[in-house]
Amino acid sequence: MEIRFFHLADIHIGKCYSAHCLCHDHAESRRNETWGTFARICGRAKDEEVDFILIAGDLFDSHYCSLQDLLGISELFASLAPLSVYLIAGNHDPLGEKSVYHWVKWPKNVHVFSSQQFEKLELEDKDLTIWGKSWDRKEDFEPCAVPRPVADTRNLLLHHGDLDHEGSSYANISTKDIQERGFDYIALGHIHRPEIFQKFTGAYAGSPEPLDFGEYGEHGYMDVRMTDLKTEVEFVPESSRKFVAIQIEAAATDTVLSLATKIRNQTAELQPNQDFFKIAIEGYWEGQFESASNQLKALLQPEFYDLTIQDKTKPDLNIERLEQIYGDSAVGRYIRHIQSSELDEAVQKEALYIGLEALLKGKNR
Repeated sequence: MEIRFFHLADIHIGKCYSAHCLCHDHAESRRNETWGTFARICGRAKDEEVDFILIAGDLFDSHYCSLQDLLGISELFASLAPLSVYLIAGNHDPLGEKSVYHWVKWPKNVHVFSSQQFEKLELEDKDLTIWGKSWDRKEDFEPCAVPRPVADTRNLLLHHGDLDHEGSSYANISTKDIQERGFDYIALGHIHRPEIFQKFTGAYAGSPEPLDFGEYGEHGYMDVRMTDLKTEVEFVPESSRKFVAIQIEAAATDTVLSLATKIRNQTAELQPNQDFFKIAIEGYWEGQFESASNQLKALLQPEFYDLTIQDKTKPDLNIERLEQIYGDSAVGRYIRHIQSSELDEAVQKEALYIGLEALLKGKNR
C-alpha cells in the first residue's frame, strides 16, 4: 500500500513582519501571503487526495497570532475532511496553559500531539504508526531520545528542533540515534531552509514562505510517498515571493546613475518587481553616501516591489593630500610604506584605509 502525505513546518501564521525592514503595507500583505500560501498547499492536498498532512511545529507565531487566525485555520482544516492533519507544537507556539491551541475547538480530522514525550498514534488502516511530541516552553536543552519503532509496521517520526547540535536549547536530536532506530521517515521542523537528508530517510520541510532576509532560495514543502519497500521525498517550491540580497561594488568614478545601471544589470534575470531586495553598496565613495543612497532608491523604486539600499561604502581617502599634510609623521610614513610595498592595488587600498583610519582616530582622541 502506498501512503502519500505533505510534510510542512514553520508556517508562522500571524507573524509580524514589520520588524524585518518591510514597509507597513508590505508587512501587512506579507501576513496575508503567508496565509494564502498555506491555504493553497492544503487545497492541493485535498485536490490530489493525499492521505494526510503533517505539520512539524510552529504552525502559529503565538506572540502575534489573533483569534481570527485561529478560527480561520480551524475552518480551513475542517474543509479538508476526510483528509487528516497531524501536527506538533513548536517553540513559537508551545502547548502551555495559555497556548493558542486552547483558543478554539479543533475539528475531528485534526490530531495535535499533546505530550512533551514522544507518543504514538497507530493508523491500522494504513499500517502506519506516527510518533510526535509537542513543546510546552520556548527553550528545551534536553537532548531528545528517539523512541523505538513499533515492529511489523511502518513508522514515521514528527520532531521540531535541531539536528546534531549538541548543547542546543532547541531539543536537539542526533543522526546516530535516528539511524539506529530505522524510522521509515523523519519529518523535521524548526530550520527554515528545506533539506532532504541522505544519511537517513527524512527532511526539514523548511518554511513555505521565507520570513526575512536571512532565508534565501526556494521555499515550499515536502511531497512524500511511502511504500513497503521505500520512501520517496520530493521538495515542492511554493513561496509567492523571495528575499534576495546582492552586493554591488562602487568605484571611485561611479555616479548614482552608473550604480543604478550596475544594479539593473545584476538583477536583470531576477524578479525585482515581485521579490524583496536588499542591495548592499560596497567599495569606496568620495564623501557621505547617504544622499546618494536616497537618490539611488528614489531612482530605482518604481522598478522594484520592495527595495532596501544598504550603505557599506568606505570613504575614498585623498592619499596625496594626507601625505602632504602629515609629512614625516607616523601617518605619512605609513602611507609611503604601503605604497612602496609589493601588494596589489586593491590590497594596498584596503591596507591604507584600515591603517589610516586607526592612525587618524588616534590623533583625534
